[in-house]
Amino acid sequence: MDNYKIAIINSEQVNAKTIDMVYNVEKECNDDNAYTKEMINEILVNPNVDSFLCIDNNDIVGFMTVNNSSKHNGGSIYINNLGVLPKYQQHGIATSLIESAFEFYADKDYGSIITLDVYRNNPNAYKLYSKLGFEIMEDNKSYRSMYRTISQKTKAKK
Repeated sequence: MDNYKIAIINSEQVNAKTIDMVYNVEKECNDDNAYTKEMINEILVNPNVDSFLCIDNNDIVGFMTVNNSSKHNGGSIYINNLGVLPKYQQHGIATSLIESAFEFYADKDYGSIITLDVYRNNPNAYKLYSKLGFEIMEDNKSYRSMYRTISQKTKAKK
């Protein structure tokens, strides 16, 4: 389980198998709030989206989609979605996916910050993002918007 690798693909590299596997992870992670397969397809084939995939034995066990359009959210890079199969959680995969994004975008000209939204009913995700240096920029009843500068070191806070 700990011999996974992170792959980064763009919309041109997406195929039906990728969509099926990402959708499977999405369903396993989100139960009633999961995106539909059509929504996953729309995200993955969007030319402004990069997909970070965690692969173990040729299976996608975790994923993160990132909107890299500098027009989105005022010139930032936005994490659309992140999911890791339950049996693979607590193995550092989400951290690896996020750190991979910071490394990938460090020398690109898409923006200087990465933003995301985390639902208030997901305290584990909030704790992870805080540990990785994300700070709250907006806090409301249902979610928190968070950001982190790309130039920040990717080492997690203790």
